[in-house]
Amino acid sequence: MNKKESNITIFLIMMASLIFCVPNENELIGKIVNSNNNEIISVDKLIDIMKYTDVIYLGEKHDNIDHHKHQIEIIKLLISEGKKPVIGFEFFYQHQTSDLMKYINGIKSPFQHGEENPEKDEEKLREKLGCKHKTDEDWNFYFDLVNLAKENKLTVFGADLPKGIVSRISREGLNTLTPVELNQLSFTNYIDTNYQKLMVKKFKDSHCGWVPKDNFEKLYHTWVARNDAMAKAITMTAKNNNNPVILIVGGGHVEHNMGIFERVNYLNPNLNQLNLGFKEISIEESELKDYYNSTIINDQKYLPLHEYFWFTDRKDDKDPCEGFKF
Repeated sequence: MNKKESNITIFLIMMASLIFCVPNENELIGKIVNSNNNEIISVDKLIDIMKYTDVIYLGEKHDNIDHHKHQIEIIKLLISEGKKPVIGFEFFYQHQTSDLMKYINGIKSPFQHGEENPEKDEEKLREKLGCKHKTDEDWNFYFDLVNLAKENKLTVFGADLPKGIVSRISREGLNTLTPVELNQLSFTNYIDTNYQKLMVKKFKDSHCGWVPKDNFEKLYHTWVARNDAMAKAITMTAKNNNNPVILIVGGGHVEHNMGIFERVNYLNPNLNQLNLGFKEISIEESELKDYYNSTIINDQKYLPLHEYFWFTDRKDDKDPCEGFKF
């Protein structure tokens, strides 16, 4: 082989390596990390910790299927350890708890005849819960968890405020609610100006900066009202309960051990809580320490987003704010 042929061969080998080279998966994906000490732990160790925990938050990104798969995995493992966790859902409203429990317990109307039809039962539940407009994917994320509870006779509850009240506060303001509406709230008289500034910044970032300034206060009051309600539901459920209470919730509601986490601690400081966040890896290349960046508001330093991070792949690589950039 002459020099020219040798160079061509080397070139072809290099091109082939570029074509068939598959990038390594981000090293963090699949790892569970204790943010207090950077220790990477196994699923088994996580379950050993959860067995002795009163309240467990499984903070999700609502549309990431991996997050929901891991939630089911955790609950199944706790069941295999002899636990019967109580499952709360941000996705469902508190007043929908009875319909959820009737489905789980298989209670049917005395006027209902004929053979059991699981598909029809699911369709009826979906309609009762007002979820017909949800995509099948969104519905199945949570219905799979409800079915897991049904199979194992677990107690479940809706944790969030009714959609109508949430909409009224966020659009018209807390001071416009009627006495009947106010009676449905669970005020804990929460005031924290630093946390309010922190959340306003998060609202602005999550909406790509496109929120009218006068709406931030309404959004914050809505946020606090929802956190108060979910915290109250958790503390009532956890009272005299020997099994973990698990809340399936958007991770933002417990970030920095604030939000629901802080309010539950206020309502019942004796409850042992665990804040696990399923975290998508960043679009930009990041190291583990980048996920723990300090958040400081007026000299108040907040804890990392979660006590435990369970890293997952991203749902997509698109920057949600790309279309708003000029």
